[in-house]
Amino acid sequence: MKLRMYRYKSCVFGGIQLQLWDTAGIERYASLSPNYYKQSSAVIVCYAVDNRLSLSSVVGHVTVAASHCACVVQQPVFFLCGGRSDCSMVDMVSALDVERVVAQLPVDVAACYTVSAATGHGVDDMFADIAHRLLNNMQRNAAASAEKTQTVTIVSESHCLHNCCPYR
Repeated sequence: MKLRMYRYKSCVFGGIQLQLWDTAGIERYASLSPNYYKQSSAVIVCYAVDNRLSLSSVVGHVTVAASHCACVVQQPVFFLCGGRSDCSMVDMVSALDVERVVAQLPVDVAACYTVSAATGHGVDDMFADIAHRLLNNMQRNAAASAEKTQTVTIVSESHCLHNCCPYR
């Protein structure tokens, strides 16, 4: 049996091309995880809604991701995704449990989703919403960048009070 290190998929939602890199939380490849965060616009940390232990590991995964993204100029947007919503409700993670975990995270979480890969419930809506949020972020960042480059302060020689201007 060959164990795959990651899965990669490219798809388009709302005019935005998303490249998805799934490491499946395989700890033995943790040393490679910094490579996955380089130039990432978003980080989606998943847990199983039918497994409370899975939710408790979210804090560690987000903390690691945030530390690898700390030196990146444009910080990625973080999302939480509860998968396996089609499974038994016996040990179901509640919205209050998720809120408690979100409060412990070192970064802000833009949104939390509940999906089922088996039935497809919520998957397209989640990716469409993430694409929409990323597009809005890119537009805001472009506008902010344009404002910074357009702001120029000119000090005329009559306003120089420090005798530092050579044309005084």
